[in-house]
Amino acid sequence: MDCNGHLISLTDEILTNFTKLIPSAKPFVIQKSTYPELTNEIKTVAIPLVLVTHSGVDKEAISRLMKIVNANFDKVHDTFQYLNSKPTPFNELQEINFPIHDGVH
Repeated sequence: MDCNGHLISLTDEILTNFTKLIPSAKPFVIQKSTYPELTNEIKTVAIPLVLVTHSGVDKEAISRLMKIVNANFDKVHDTFQYLNSKPTPFNELQEINFPIHDGVH
């Protein structure tokens, strides 16, 4: 199905300003081999993936989920090779400004 959408590359100036505004965002390039329609690489930004829950979710369930994510990251990385780093433990994040679920600690 064609939705007539287009990916546009961000200029270096926009990338610089964006990453100053949102320090956790990092410059990222979508290689032209990613999608058959692309004729050039696309300069964009990558932002951290965050799993959101609430305090009513069982602490042990969150703890098990985080263990599964961390234990299987290499398998996920093999499938999605653009993931270039392991998840950062929440206690190492400097820019996080919301409470962390007790199951993560």
